[in-house]
Amino acid sequence: VFRRQNRVMTRLMMAAPKEIDSLSTREQLRLERLEKRMNDACAPLNDVASARSQGRDTSFEQQNDVRQTVRVCAAETARLEQFLDEMKISG
Repeated sequence: VFRRQNRVMTRLMMAAPKEIDSLSTREQLRLERLEKRMNDACAPLNDVASARSQGRDTSFEQQNDVRQTVRVCAAETARLEQFLDEMKISG
């Protein structure tokens, strides 16, 4: 899930400005909402991944947060990825 979420974020960050600018206002707002939902849903996973990459220990509570949110993170990542596909945003 972490790797997929990172691929989707990289795809969005690397999108050509014209790909985003060509979206309607409504589509841009939807894109922003989808990105925020994914970021919010994946925050516990990203926090633990960041801590581990820096060699820091994670608490049981942090690990439990990941277990409880990983499915939502995966679903929100898939929603954003699907939207990028629909809008032909390749990054």
